[in-house]
Parts: sequence; structure tokens; C-alpha cells
Amino acid sequence: SMEVIPRVVSRKMTGKTSMTSGWGTISVSLQILSLQAMAHKRTVFFVRHAESVWNAAQSKKHYHKMARETDHPLSVRGARQAKDLSERLATASNGKQLDPELAAFLKPDIVYTSPLTRAVQTAVLALGPSLTEPGGLGEVAFMPNAREKHNFGGMDTVSKKTGVSILYSVLDKLRSLTGELKNDVVDTFAKLHFDISEVEEQWWTAGSSESSAQVHARTKEFMAQLLYSPHRSAVVVGHSHFFRSVISKYLAEEFKTKEPSLSQLASANKLMNCGVLCLELDPLKGLDNGPITDMKLILGSEIIK
Repeated sequence: SMEVIPRVVSRKMTGKTSMTSGWGTISVSLQILSLQAMAHKRTVFFVRHAESVWNAAQSKKHYHKMARETDHPLSVRGARQAKDLSERLATASNGKQLDPELAAFLKPDIVYTSPLTRAVQTAVLALGPSLTEPGGLGEVAFMPNAREKHNFGGMDTVSKKTGVSILYSVLDKLRSLTGELKNDVVDTFAKLHFDISEVEEQWWTAGSSESSAQVHARTKEFMAQLLYSPHRSAVVVGHSHFFRSVISKYLAEEFKTKEPSLSQLASANKLMNCGVLCLELDPLKGLDNGPITDMKLILGSEIIK
């Protein structure tokens, strides 16, 4: 089998300061970055990762064997779910009339993924085929702010890998898939470029859990990255608890009034594995006035009660 060397790019985000320098500089530098771009709403797609071996163990209550490992990969069922999403996207893109949301999802300005293995695998399996088509974006950017919340004792949100070693680990997991799941996936991986500039150093939370102040600061920085970047459409492959905390913090009051049941569900429950939630963000509302002005489930996605 041919050797695959991950293709790496490093594009430091303009106006993005490091976590340690505190929140102040970030909002200022990012707002100065694109004042005229502020007039445009953003379309952002939250994609929850496919089923991981940890999700599978939780549903079977096999905690003991999972607690010893960190950063679990997709289960076989999870790999199938991700492949299934890529097939649904291929079918949708061959359709005559693409609705605007789907068009934005198929050709986003940027695709971010949490650096945790299960999210990166999902990005490659589910979005890789459309990203590597002629004229496709061809690139995935690691976004540590999109990682899962680190709850007490949750080994699934901690990693030991930085930079290119994340990619070698993901490649290793993709290679271990069998049968039709393996078809083309290594090839797709080899065609993608990965922006690793945000994961060169330790990007996960040290200690046994993340404090609510840490989560608060991170959701704020995450939302600022989406609101004040030059990208009008973005896909974020991430995690249910983190997405939920972002939605409950940033959903506009008008939307809660208009769609109370979806608002309640999305703030309190999990998006299904490989579920896709389409959000509209309004930069003019800023971080304090509920910048998520619209939200809808697409591609047959559901929120699990």
C-alpha cells in the first residue's frame, strides 16, 4: 500500500490571539478585521460526529474498558453513519433544485473540525468526498474551541496528540476500517489539506475537568470566530454537549418566542450522531444579544430526547 503523508497547511487566523492573552484583544482585533463584512449574516452548520466506540460502550454500559483510553475513534456503526451522510450529500448535489441551505453546506467557505479523533474521522468520511471534488474547498481546519466539554473523569475529551501526529493517528484509524467503508477513504484523506496551526501546542484542557468559567470563555471565543471571520458560510464538525451550550447561550430571544419547542430541544438535548443543524448568525447583534437568529434541522436530522 502506498505511503500517505498528511498534507498540512498553516494559516494563522487574522485577528485570532492565543487563549492566554485573554478575551479583550480577540473581540477588538476580529471586529476591526472586517467591519464591512459585519453587514452580512453567516450560515453555519453544526455537524455532530458519528457514533464513537465510547457512545457505543455507554449505551451498553461498558464503562470499565473505556475509562482507560482517551480520545476514542468511531465505532464501525459510526463509520457507516458518516459514509451514509456523504452519500446523502452526493445524492442531494445531483438533484436539479438545490435549496440554498444545502448549497451552502456543499460548498462552504471553510470547514472546521474539533481535533478529537471521532470528529476528524467524521469530517473525512462524511465531508471529504464533496470537499475533494474538482472545485471543492479541499481543506479542513482544526478548531480546538470546538472540542467537547471536559466533564469530570471524561477521558473522551482529552488527547495526547498535537499537530501532525493527530493526522497520523486518524489515518491509522481510517486504515483499520474494512470492506466498503475503507473504499476511497484513504485516497480522500490523502487529497485533503489540513490546517493544523491551532493545534501545534496542547489544545485540550489540563486537569480533571473544565470549569464553567473555562467553558464560558471558550464558547465566547468560538462564537467570535464564527461571527467576525470573513467567511460567510462555515461547517463545524463537533460534539453534542458543546453545541448545546453554544445554542443555549447565544440563541436569540425572538427565535425562542417563534420556535419554542426547537429552541428548548436544541438547548437541552443531543443532536443525533451525524445530525446537521443549520444556523443563521447575525454579526450586527454582537455577542451579547443572541446572534443565532435562525436555526433548523436539515437532511433528516433529529434531536434526541
